Amino acid sequence: MKYLVTGATGNIGSLVTARLLSQGEIPCVLVRDKGKARKFFGGRVDIRIGDLAGPVDQLAAAFEGCEALFLVNSGSDLAERDRNCALAARQASSGT
Repeated sequence: MKYLVTGATGNIGSLVTARLLSQGEIPCVLVRDKGKARKFFGGRVDIRIGDLAGPVDQLAAAFEGCEALFLVNSGSDLAERDRNCALAARQASSGT
């Protein structure tokens, strides 16, 4: 299974990513800062650049090929970010 972890350089997302790595998975991680992700995980993950508050098309491209999402989300605009994720996942799975 191909996993996508948001918030992978944060407190919770980094633990989820580390667990997946320890189980032999090569997860995708959605981050805003590629350099920070490289410092955390080196080349052991598939880094996807994006922002949950960004354009849905950009998120959909980051979601391509992923089968499961671990969504770590915080902030005052949770509903908008959650909605963006749902729309992006739908768009990525339908290929449109």
